[in-house]
Amino acid sequence: MDCENESVLVVDDDEPGREALTLLLEEDGYEVRQAASGDECLALMGRTLPDLVLLDVSMPGLDGIETLRQLRERHRGLPVILLTGHRIDAESIGTGIVLGAEEYLIKPVRPRELKARVRALLDRSRARRTSESLRIEQMAMLVHDLRQPLAAVSLRGEFLAEEGGTPEVQRMGENIRSSCQQMNFLINAVLTLARRAATGMDLERKRSSVEPIVADVVEQLRPLAEQRHISIAVDATGRNLADVDEFRLVQVLHNLLGNALKFTPQRGSIAVHCERRGDWIELAVEDSGPGVAPEDARRIFERWVQTDAGRERGGTGLGLAIAREIVEAHGGEIHCETRPGGGARFWFTLPAAVTAAVATG
Repeated sequence: MDCENESVLVVDDDEPGREALTLLLEEDGYEVRQAASGDECLALMGRTLPDLVLLDVSMPGLDGIETLRQLRERHRGLPVILLTGHRIDAESIGTGIVLGAEEYLIKPVRPRELKARVRALLDRSRARRTSESLRIEQMAMLVHDLRQPLAAVSLRGEFLAEEGGTPEVQRMGENIRSSCQQMNFLINAVLTLARRAATGMDLERKRSSVEPIVADVVEQLRPLAEQRHISIAVDATGRNLADVDEFRLVQVLHNLLGNALKFTPQRGSIAVHCERRGDWIELAVEDSGPGVAPEDARRIFERWVQTDAGRERGGTGLGLAIAREIVEAHGGEIHCETRPGGGARFWFTLPAAVTAAVATG
C-alpha cells in the first residue's frame, strides 16, 4: 500500500513510547510528526493538518480526552486513534468514542495491530474524501445551473427597479433584485460549507496587515449604516500582521458587521476593535442591539441555526456558520456574548504572524 505523503501525528508525553511509535510508522513510509502534550498538538494543527492522529489519553495538563474534544470542535473529520494504558479505562474510551475517536489501542501497542488499524482508517478516510469530492462536483454543477436563470431574473428586477414606470413597479423590481441577492448568497453558502465538510477549506494565505482589511470592509458597509442612522466606530490603528486568506477574512467581517447592522436599531451604534493579545490578534464587533440569549450563544454558529429574532429578520442561519468555518480553518476561535451594558459582542482570533527578531549589537 502506497503511504507516500500520508502523515500521522503522534501525541504522547512519554518520549520513549513516542519514538517507538514513530519508528514503527516510518517503517511503512508514513511522514510522522510528534507532540509531547495536548497543547502542542493543537498548536501544530494550526499549521499543517495530518491525515491521522495517535492520541494518548493520560497526559499531564491538557489530557487526551480534552484534546480530542477541542480537535473535534475544529476538525470534525480527522481520524483519531486513542492510546490507553495497561488497564482498560472504560470511561475514557466511552467518552472518546462519543467525541468521535474511531479506534483505541492498549499500550504496549502491538506493531502489527497498530499498522493495520492505521492503514484501515486512512483507507476509509480516503474513500470518504473521494465520495465527498464527487458529491461536491455534482453540487457545483447544480449551483452553476441555478445561477444562470437567477442572474436573468435579477437583471429583470434591476431593470424594473431603475426604469419602472411607477413607484409601485420600481418597488417590485427592488424586491425581486433583493430576493435574488439573498438566493445567490444562500447558494454560495451551501456550496462553501459542503466543500469545507468534504475537503477542508482551501486557504490562500499571505502575510497581511489586518487593520486595512477591517477599514475597507467598514467603508463598504458605512452607506448602509448611514441609511439607518447607525454610527460605526473603528479602533484599529496598529499594524498587526497575520498569515491570512484576505478574501475569506473579508467574508467573516462582512458576516459579523452585516449581522450587527441587521440587529442594531436606528440611531444605534457599532464598534469594531482590533488588537494584539499575546500570540493572537483579536477582532471584535460590538453593537447596541438586543444582545444574544445565553442558550443561543452556545449554538448560534452551528449550520442552519437561527434565533427567533433572526427568523423575523429573514436570516438563513448560514452566515455565522461560514464565519466559524473560516476562522477555525485559520486556527482561530470565534465566540459571541451579550455585553454587560446591553448589545452583542462577536469576537474572533487569528494567529499573529511570527516575525524574526531583529539582531542588535
